[in-house]
Amino acid sequence: MSTWRAKALELFPQLRESLLQANDYQAVWHDLHREFRNAIAAGRDGFATPFFKYAAWTLGPSPQTRTMPEVSQAAAELFYEFADELHRWIDRHDFMHAQKGLRYYLGESRYAEFEHRFLEHTDGYIKKRNS
Repeated sequence: MSTWRAKALELFPQLRESLLQANDYQAVWHDLHREFRNAIAAGRDGFATPFFKYAAWTLGPSPQTRTMPEVSQAAAELFYEFADELHRWIDRHDFMHAQKGLRYYLGESRYAEFEHRFLEHTDGYIKKRNS
């Protein structure tokens, strides 16, 4: 079994049937992304945590970042889009796992903006510096 399918099955056991029927990693991402958007629109935040964990995995410093570039790019854009809400769904560990891919796909200036927007909502982040 491919690693992208195994990771999706680990995080989304309730979608086992559709994940096993998917032809490729792009189909899996499309299905997960659609389910995420539907869940958020319906106020079901519970799907967001495993979704962003999967997205972080696609951006991690392992081979999938290079072998799944379309998905990794889409994941980076979603991280950026939800930067202000992301702290509700993932922790700093997941963020650190995705950091290298986020830098690559967002570019340095967008990454710096994203990082600040995400981290300012997490515990222990220094919000103001004294001169």
